[in-house]
Amino acid sequence: MTWLALILTLLGSSSSKEPTGAVAGRVVDKATQAGLPGASVIVVGTKKGTMADLEGRFRIEGLPAGVYNLEFRMIGYKPLVKNRVVVRPGRTTFLEVELEEQPILLKTIEVKPSFFEEVKDAPVSSKRMDFEEIRAQAGAGWDVQRAVQALPSVVPGPDLSNEVIVRGGNYGENLFVLDGMEIPNPNHFGWQRTGGGAVCMLNTDYISHVEFMAGAFPARYGDRASSVLVVEMKDGDRKRFGTKLGAGMAGAGGSLEGPLPGRKGSFWVSGHKSYLSFLKSSFGMTAVPYYWNLQGKLAYEPSGGVKLTLEGIYGNDHIRIEEEDTGLRTVEKLTVDHRTYRYALGGTLRSLLGEEGYVLCTLYRDLNYWWTDVVDSSGGLYFNRSIEDEDVGKVEVFYRTGIGGMSAGAYGKRVGFDHHIWMRPDTLKYYTYDDSGEVVDTAVVLNMGKPYVYAIDVLREARSWKWGGYLQLRRDVGQVTVTLGLRYDKFAYTGQGCWSPRASLVYHLSPLTDLRAAYGRHYQFPDYYYLTAHPENRHLKAKYTDQVVVGVRHLFTEDVLGTVEVYYKRYRDVPIWRAYTTPDPNDWDRRVVNRGRGYSKGIEVFLHKKVKRALWGTLSYSYSLARAEDPRYPGREFPWDFDFRHILTILGGYRKDLRGKEWYGKLRGKWWYKVLNWIPFVPGDETEVSFRWRYTGGRPYTPMTYHREWRKWTLDEDQPINSARVPPYRRLDVSIVRRWFAKGWSIVSYWEVDNILNRKNIWDYQYRKDGTRKEIYQFGRMVVGGVVLEF
Repeated sequence: MTWLALILTLLGSSSSKEPTGAVAGRVVDKATQAGLPGASVIVVGTKKGTMADLEGRFRIEGLPAGVYNLEFRMIGYKPLVKNRVVVRPGRTTFLEVELEEQPILLKTIEVKPSFFEEVKDAPVSSKRMDFEEIRAQAGAGWDVQRAVQALPSVVPGPDLSNEVIVRGGNYGENLFVLDGMEIPNPNHFGWQRTGGGAVCMLNTDYISHVEFMAGAFPARYGDRASSVLVVEMKDGDRKRFGTKLGAGMAGAGGSLEGPLPGRKGSFWVSGHKSYLSFLKSSFGMTAVPYYWNLQGKLAYEPSGGVKLTLEGIYGNDHIRIEEEDTGLRTVEKLTVDHRTYRYALGGTLRSLLGEEGYVLCTLYRDLNYWWTDVVDSSGGLYFNRSIEDEDVGKVEVFYRTGIGGMSAGAYGKRVGFDHHIWMRPDTLKYYTYDDSGEVVDTAVVLNMGKPYVYAIDVLREARSWKWGGYLQLRRDVGQVTVTLGLRYDKFAYTGQGCWSPRASLVYHLSPLTDLRAAYGRHYQFPDYYYLTAHPENRHLKAKYTDQVVVGVRHLFTEDVLGTVEVYYKRYRDVPIWRAYTTPDPNDWDRRVVNRGRGYSKGIEVFLHKKVKRALWGTLSYSYSLARAEDPRYPGREFPWDFDFRHILTILGGYRKDLRGKEWYGKLRGKWWYKVLNWIPFVPGDETEVSFRWRYTGGRPYTPMTYHREWRKWTLDEDQPINSARVPPYRRLDVSIVRRWFAKGWSIVSYWEVDNILNRKNIWDYQYRKDGTRKEIYQFGRMVVGGVVLEF
């Protein structure tokens, strides 16, 4: 850490003059994106403020570097406080501020400003957060999806993955949208049929905000059964060029941003690369993950009503697990070599329709590639060479009519999937042992005269189309806001078309309290992996959920919000392997059938305090029940895989700007402070300490039965599914983020200790070929740290 101490020493010896920056942006109508001239902008706690110009643009200069709350007001609109706005030395922070019209009933009532922005047309089970909230959250590691896992509707997967699993659902049921591009998986080391991975590829520094919808989401979104995660990226600086350099224990990266010629737009580009390979010899690691990524965005506005954005993201990763001697005579040594890359590249043209609406035209392409080899002492055991890609075009119109707001859209996707997957055939045998335990004879096990052979041999390439559209209407009627939507999706490869009705209702009891309800049917077409696994899978149907959510939302104070919701979610036509539908434990092939069905229901409580002065935090609790029908015995139920029952997550933090404190000024002048201020417990100009504590009930699992005569673990004919549970999960994470400001530059230092109590949380069990069982543990104590230099 010598180099970090050197940077901070130079920072400590820089000019003592208070560094300043600026904040600028545009205030618009949330429904139409039209500018709001005359909107007032106030820097809370200061005497600074301004009014928006004729296009809704504003600029405030000469703000001392630091973190602020900005209040926005406009007659006829709900006042809003933008929280955690960071002003950097010599830089301009740009904001896109959307104000929502007041319901007719409330337009004559003085409404206090709120720190909480709502997700458009998603009145239930939705949350919005910005970059600073993500960065401050202990245990999230600046990862968007890990930050979302702290919400009450999200159940945890393994620590290794940031998968978003919602309300009794499963892997791959969350739709990820990046600036209008629907990306199947934006993570490093993501597997087929999933939406998560070990590390998110997004540069969190450039995130404007995140919107998460956990159920009964609006008609604009489709082809996912559970939830939607929308990420909007910031534009670059339109006034001057800037650079960020960052390094941590896992890797290093940097970014460059600045204005386009004529200052009618901006750009930014960033990259990151891991260097865990340097630590391999020091820590004796046998499997080292390598990864790197690039991301960039260009925004151009030739006139006030037209904006063109181009954006791209690319990620590449590789891990090789070297063969190890397990000491078990019945277990082979395996070497696993796994490589993937993925990218998305596209653009969006936004055109305003006067002051009544706007049009979005989006074109993009995304691709995912997987390359896996598994080798044992006999040679190749398994390989996978898969490519899945989509070329997409869509048009959306948002317009305010005389009867309310209207939105409509249509899309077309040219999809492709090329799968070459093979596994060496393995024939089930019956083993006879002598008294010493040695094998004396083997025989092939037969089923109706044929042997049980386990094998994979898929070689399939296909091209097809997905297309569809939606229509949605929203209207305020007295104290009630009603939204009705209808969506249609078609997948030509399977031949199925799906109609999805959506509806929501908000009853405004008062300016502070709403009653809310929503319903939605949500279809999700089969994964391409299933479609190519067997010729009979070609006509698999889309699974779907029917979701009903009812709740109450109350604003206790401008910075404290509470919600309580109850929900019911029904699954039908879930694709499962045909072998799961028969009692025979050895009956396995690659056919998939729409025989899965189940439900989940529960209650969720969420309390959120934004940082107004120093303290912030969230409390989320959910009690749920997730059940599925045993496909072997219709009418018999079992706990579904993510039926945790109780989930409690508590986040808390304290942020303090110490530059006005006399004792801190003296401390910063000490020579030893300039040398030792890289230590986490030494305060910075602005210091924020946070924690996250999570408890979940035990995850259900199926205790398998070992058959020595087959040398195999099985789920026997009369054995119930998920009849046992692992012990409850508990984990405490802590984080310290510090900032120092100097003339023209600043520095951020972060330290995080995950699972600080080093609790051994069991995720699952490994069933070995010798008949023994071994616990698979979640992450133990892990220390992560790094520094970001901004200039």
